[in-house]
Amino acid sequence: MAAARSFRMQGDTPTRRTLRVFAFDPSFATRLSLADINETTVDIPWESPAEPGRRGGMTRGPVGEYLEVIDHDPASGCFYPPIDLNAANVLATDGLTPDEGDPRFHQQMVYAVSMRVIETFERALGRRVLWNSRDKDDRGELIKGWEKRFVRRLRVYPHALREANAYYSSDKAALLFGYFPAGAGDAAGLPGGVVFSCLSHDIIAHEVTHAVLDGSHGLFLESTGPDALAFHEGFADIVALMSHFSLPKALRHQIARTRGDLRAENALGELAVQFGAATGRRGALRSAIGTIGPDGRWKARTPDPTQLGRITEPHERGAILVAAVFGAFLSIYERRTRPIVRLATGGTGVLPPGELSELLVESLAEEASRAAAHTLRLCIRALDYMPPGEATFGEFLRALVTADADVRPTDDMGYRVAFIEGFRAWGILPPGVTSLAERSLLWQPPSKPTDGFGWFAGELARPASPGEKRAMGGDGTPLDPIRDFRIGEDRRDLFVRAQLYQQRITSVWVERLRKDPNRARELGIEVGHNAPGTVRRLSGGRGPAVWVRSVRPARRVHEGGASSHDLVVELVQSRAVYATDKDQKAADAGEKPDAPPLTRIRGGATLLIDVDEGCCRYCIHKSVMRDRRLKAAREWSLETGMTASFDGDEPLAFLHRHG
Repeated sequence: MAAARSFRMQGDTPTRRTLRVFAFDPSFATRLSLADINETTVDIPWESPAEPGRRGGMTRGPVGEYLEVIDHDPASGCFYPPIDLNAANVLATDGLTPDEGDPRFHQQMVYAVSMRVIETFERALGRRVLWNSRDKDDRGELIKGWEKRFVRRLRVYPHALREANAYYSSDKAALLFGYFPAGAGDAAGLPGGVVFSCLSHDIIAHEVTHAVLDGSHGLFLESTGPDALAFHEGFADIVALMSHFSLPKALRHQIARTRGDLRAENALGELAVQFGAATGRRGALRSAIGTIGPDGRWKARTPDPTQLGRITEPHERGAILVAAVFGAFLSIYERRTRPIVRLATGGTGVLPPGELSELLVESLAEEASRAAAHTLRLCIRALDYMPPGEATFGEFLRALVTADADVRPTDDMGYRVAFIEGFRAWGILPPGVTSLAERSLLWQPPSKPTDGFGWFAGELARPASPGEKRAMGGDGTPLDPIRDFRIGEDRRDLFVRAQLYQQRITSVWVERLRKDPNRARELGIEVGHNAPGTVRRLSGGRGPAVWVRSVRPARRVHEGGASSHDLVVELVQSRAVYATDKDQKAADAGEKPDAPPLTRIRGGATLLIDVDEGCCRYCIHKSVMRDRRLKAAREWSLETGMTASFDGDEPLAFLHRHG
């Protein structure tokens, strides 16, 4: 009856597909205690087979709506035969059996894990995932027209590199996975044996998260401070780690082995074990809970609030963010399971020696899964509450607290306190707040939420121009956010509509702000003609440039079941940063400096606009006018040689090659 498990039906139409994958990586098959949990199945959305004359559908590769798996090995010049996930024998057995030696299984694994991550983001954000748009074509020429810039599929190359590396390429809109011989000291596998990064559940989840994050927050990859690239790395690790807790078999096994103590050494808190061991590390590539010392013994990781001031390498610094989030998750899990343990122990709360009962293991695993899902969902939702420009850890804490309070006004279980405590333990303290109390960390609604938004209702009724009708692919008025951004719409149409909204908002509201500089400053934007000369200008001397970088729909389900619809609008400015105070002052005054700009900073505001009420619920701003930001960006660039644009190399390729 394997076919009954392979897909779920709604009427005559399949809705879900089940595929077999490695729960962690192939090295777990060589450990007797872990071998029976290393193979699992994942449940992902169904993509119908392509049919002649019908748009879309999955073809061999797999090639679907979001992904195009291309199995070309440049080192050998080989194209491996693509898998057909809709073949009867594949459907009947939940996909191919996990096999290190079968390239078709490699294709199946990268597709299944990537689609699972994509769906996790879509459920949390209430919108479809869009990849970062292209600015240039394959010949390097600038692309004109909204619809031509759309990237429908992320390309996935399971065997792109013959090296110990894997990375997301923004320029290529691709995930590139490497393979390499394990080192002589490999304790997790066969020294000299081939290690495939595309067979690590953690590495796949990590890399596709980079791609999803870049699609919605492209400015996060600009390096103007120590947190910027570290946030990208840490966030990708958080998604990979929390995904472990959605694998029931592995979760129950580790709960039983640790007797419910997830602060003890366990596979759930470690990332890329095989990759770490094969590249000479003592244990996993990274771990949220502990490390193996020179004596070979595992030691629990304890919070150190001084590390943030000493560590700048993006992977190591990102690990601090992971530890803070994972610490909050563990506190939430322990609070949720405390009543269960008291009930199981007759009120003592102390578990007796020996194995836990199956019922207790099942109950603890269920609570761990729920706590992890809540943590991951909250981390993803918090992205919409971040100000434009480079991300900082402190801003992320404020975004987490605000995002949770926005849908759950009461915090009966102390989730927000757990995050505040977890971040404080690692020295992550947001600047500009008077205390770490929840109310101090919340982003505040604007003092006049309707001020400046009277245009919104009128814009909804304004007829579409002929050009807009052609771009939208239909007639009528385009500005109906609930209709235009329905989650079932074609992703290309959603992309084009977002571009249209950007132009409408820029032409109407940004121009209104130019007539009211004081109002603009409340949003962290400088539009006055007396702004420093280093603030990027419009052509023709029309004053400082402000552009709407993105418009994203967001659907929230609030406590009690009510839902809301927001438009998340990013207003962005740019300011040049020079290496010396002398050059900075000269450029600010409109004079010619002695040297070109060193780097740049971004600023502006993230607006959450309630489309039902036509008002602004949050205005989360960060101005380019702050001297503190200028100084920090200058010092960072001079110290590291990094610039905001990371000229000469793709940032994630560089980091993963040298990290």
